[in-house]
Amino acid sequence: MLEIRKILAIWVVTGVAACGADTPGAASRMDDHGSIPTFAQEPSGPTGTCHAQDTPPTRRQTVTEDVMVIPAETEADGTVINPPVYRKETVEKPVETRLPHWFESVCSDQFTPEFIASLQRALAARGAFSGPDDGEMTQDTRDAIRTTQAARGVDSEVLSLALAREFGLVPTPLDSN
Repeated sequence: MLEIRKILAIWVVTGVAACGADTPGAASRMDDHGSIPTFAQEPSGPTGTCHAQDTPPTRRQTVTEDVMVIPAETEADGTVINPPVYRKETVEKPVETRLPHWFESVCSDQFTPEFIASLQRALAARGAFSGPDDGEMTQDTRDAIRTTQAARGVDSEVLSLALAREFGLVPTPLDSN
Protein backbone atom coordinates (compact mmCIF):
# COMPACT_ATOMS: atom_id res chain seq x y z
CA MET A 1 0.00 0.00 0.00
CA LEU A 2 2.87 2.35 0.82
CA GLU A 3 4.44 1.60 -2.59
CA ILE A 4 1.16 2.48 -4.35
CA ARG A 5 1.05 5.81 -2.53
CA LYS A 6 4.67 6.56 -3.51
CA ILE A 7 3.98 5.81 -7.16
CA LEU A 8 0.78 7.83 -7.06
CA ALA A 9 2.53 10.76 -5.38
CA ILE A 10 5.26 10.79 -8.04
CA TRP A 11 2.69 10.56 -10.81
CA VAL A 12 0.62 13.39 -9.40
CA VAL A 13 3.62 15.65 -8.74
CA THR A 14 4.95 15.20 -12.28
CA GLY A 15 1.60 15.34 -14.04
CA VAL A 16 -1.05 17.41 -12.35
CA ALA A 17 0.02 21.01 -12.55
CA ALA A 18 -2.86 22.94 -11.05
CA CYS A 19 -5.65 21.94 -8.70
CA GLY A 20 -8.47 24.17 -7.59
CA ALA A 21 -8.51 25.98 -10.91
CA ASP A 22 -11.51 27.03 -12.92
CA THR A 23 -12.13 26.15 -16.53
CA PRO A 24 -13.44 29.34 -18.12
CA GLY A 25 -15.10 29.07 -21.49
CA ALA A 26 -14.83 25.32 -22.06
CA ALA A 27 -16.83 22.22 -21.30
CA SER A 28 -15.24 19.41 -19.34
CA ARG A 29 -16.73 16.78 -21.66
CA MET A 30 -15.22 15.81 -24.98
CA ASP A 31 -16.25 17.83 -27.99
CA ASP A 32 -18.27 16.47 -30.93
CA HIS A 33 -15.11 15.11 -32.57
CA GLY A 34 -14.02 13.05 -29.53
CA SER A 35 -11.26 15.50 -28.64
CA ILE A 36 -10.42 16.55 -25.11
CA PRO A 37 -10.96 20.30 -24.55
CA THR A 38 -7.70 22.17 -24.01
CA PHE A 39 -6.76 25.73 -23.05
CA ALA A 40 -3.84 27.89 -24.18
CA GLN A 41 -3.15 29.24 -20.68
CA GLU A 42 -3.37 27.77 -17.22
CA PRO A 43 -6.99 28.15 -16.09
CA SER A 44 -7.39 30.16 -12.90
CA GLY A 45 -9.98 30.58 -10.18
CA PRO A 46 -11.03 28.07 -7.52
CA THR A 47 -13.86 25.65 -8.28
CA GLY A 48 -12.41 22.38 -7.03
CA THR A 49 -11.24 21.09 -10.40
CA CYS A 50 -7.74 20.02 -11.36
CA HIS A 51 -5.75 20.63 -14.52
CA ALA A 52 -2.67 19.19 -16.16
CA GLN A 53 -0.42 20.48 -18.90
CA ASP A 54 0.32 18.69 -22.16
CA THR A 55 3.28 19.78 -24.26
CA PRO A 56 3.06 18.18 -27.69
CA PRO A 57 6.41 17.35 -29.28
CA THR A 58 7.83 19.71 -31.88
CA ARG A 59 7.21 18.40 -35.40
CA ARG A 60 10.48 17.80 -37.20
CA GLN A 61 11.46 17.14 -40.80
CA THR A 62 14.51 15.30 -42.11
CA VAL A 63 16.33 17.37 -44.74
CA THR A 64 19.35 16.49 -46.89
CA GLU A 65 21.63 19.44 -47.53
CA ASP A 66 24.86 20.05 -49.42
CA VAL A 67 27.61 21.14 -47.04
CA MET A 68 30.80 22.67 -48.45
CA VAL A 69 33.85 20.70 -47.33
CA ILE A 70 36.52 22.44 -49.43
CA PRO A 71 35.96 25.94 -50.80
CA ALA A 72 36.63 26.76 -54.45
CA GLU A 73 40.14 27.81 -55.47
CA THR A 74 40.07 30.97 -57.53
CA GLU A 75 42.59 33.25 -59.18
CA ALA A 76 42.78 36.96 -58.41
CA ASP A 77 40.55 37.76 -61.39
CA GLY A 78 37.84 35.36 -60.12
CA THR A 79 38.58 32.47 -62.46
CA VAL A 80 37.82 29.15 -60.75
CA ILE A 81 40.81 26.83 -60.65
CA ASN A 82 39.16 24.06 -58.65
CA PRO A 83 35.42 23.99 -57.90
CA PRO A 84 34.22 23.61 -54.30
CA VAL A 85 33.73 20.13 -52.87
CA TYR A 86 30.41 19.33 -51.17
CA ARG A 87 29.09 16.42 -49.19
CA LYS A 88 25.50 15.46 -48.46
CA GLU A 89 24.40 15.81 -44.84
CA THR A 90 21.06 14.71 -43.44
CA VAL A 91 19.76 16.79 -40.55
CA GLU A 92 16.51 17.15 -38.63
CA LYS A 93 14.98 20.61 -38.59
CA PRO A 94 12.00 21.80 -36.57
CA VAL A 95 8.97 22.40 -38.77
CA GLU A 96 6.42 23.40 -36.16
CA THR A 97 6.94 24.14 -32.50
CA ARG A 98 3.79 23.30 -30.61
CA LEU A 99 2.83 25.29 -27.55
CA PRO A 100 1.83 23.62 -24.29
CA HIS A 101 -1.84 23.52 -23.43
CA TRP A 102 -3.89 22.71 -20.36
CA PHE A 103 -6.73 20.24 -19.87
CA GLU A 104 -9.05 19.37 -17.01
CA SER A 105 -7.80 16.29 -15.16
CA VAL A 106 -8.94 13.93 -12.45
CA CYS A 107 -7.78 15.23 -9.05
CA SER A 108 -5.16 13.24 -7.15
CA ASP A 109 -7.43 12.45 -4.20
CA GLN A 110 -9.61 10.29 -6.47
CA PHE A 111 -6.77 7.88 -7.33
CA THR A 112 -7.56 5.16 -4.83
CA PRO A 113 -6.53 1.57 -5.64
CA GLU A 114 -10.19 0.83 -6.43
CA PHE A 115 -10.39 3.77 -8.86
CA ILE A 116 -7.13 2.74 -10.56
CA ALA A 117 -8.33 -0.88 -10.88
CA SER A 118 -11.57 0.36 -12.49
CA LEU A 119 -9.51 2.53 -14.84
CA GLN A 120 -7.35 -0.47 -15.76
CA ARG A 121 -10.46 -2.55 -16.50
CA ALA A 122 -11.91 0.25 -18.65
CA LEU A 123 -8.64 0.54 -20.60
CA ALA A 124 -8.48 -3.25 -21.01
CA ALA A 125 -12.08 -3.38 -22.26
CA ARG A 126 -11.04 -0.99 -25.05
CA GLY A 127 -7.92 -2.99 -25.93
CA ALA A 128 -5.47 -0.38 -24.60
CA PHE A 129 -4.23 -2.26 -21.54
CA SER A 130 -3.25 -5.90 -21.08
CA GLY A 131 -1.86 -5.87 -17.54
CA PRO A 132 -3.57 -6.92 -14.33
CA ASP A 133 -6.26 -4.74 -12.76
CA ASP A 134 -4.25 -4.57 -9.54
CA GLY A 135 -5.02 -0.95 -8.61
CA GLU A 136 -1.40 0.15 -9.03
CA MET A 137 -0.55 3.11 -11.26
CA THR A 138 2.14 1.29 -13.22
CA GLN A 139 4.01 2.59 -16.26
CA ASP A 140 1.90 0.23 -18.40
CA THR A 141 -1.24 1.91 -17.03
CA ARG A 142 0.15 5.39 -17.74
CA ASP A 143 1.19 4.31 -21.25
CA ALA A 144 -2.34 3.02 -21.91
CA ILE A 145 -3.80 6.34 -20.72
CA ARG A 146 -1.41 8.25 -23.02
CA THR A 147 -2.24 6.06 -26.02
CA THR A 148 -5.98 6.36 -25.45
CA GLN A 149 -5.88 10.13 -24.93
CA ALA A 150 -3.47 10.76 -27.84
CA ALA A 151 -6.21 9.57 -30.19
CA ARG A 152 -8.37 12.33 -28.66
CA GLY A 153 -5.79 15.10 -29.06
CA VAL A 154 -3.98 15.04 -25.70
CA ASP A 155 -0.60 13.30 -25.53
CA SER A 156 -0.38 12.92 -21.75
CA GLU A 157 -0.27 10.10 -19.24
CA VAL A 158 -2.30 12.22 -16.81
CA LEU A 159 -5.92 11.07 -16.89
CA SER A 160 -8.19 13.76 -18.28
CA LEU A 161 -11.55 14.37 -16.68
CA ALA A 162 -13.20 13.96 -20.09
CA LEU A 163 -11.76 10.46 -20.58
CA ALA A 164 -12.67 9.46 -17.01
CA ARG A 165 -16.24 10.60 -17.71
CA GLU A 166 -16.30 8.73 -21.03
CA PHE A 167 -15.25 5.57 -19.16
CA GLY A 168 -17.92 6.16 -16.50
CA LEU A 169 -15.35 6.51 -13.73
CA VAL A 170 -16.51 9.94 -12.55
CA PRO A 171 -19.97 11.52 -12.76
CA THR A 172 -20.89 13.63 -15.76
CA PRO A 173 -22.80 16.76 -14.77
CA LEU A 174 -26.22 17.20 -16.30
CA ASP A 175 -26.75 20.19 -18.56
CA SER A 176 -28.88 22.75 -16.73
CA ASN A 177 -30.37 24.15 -19.96
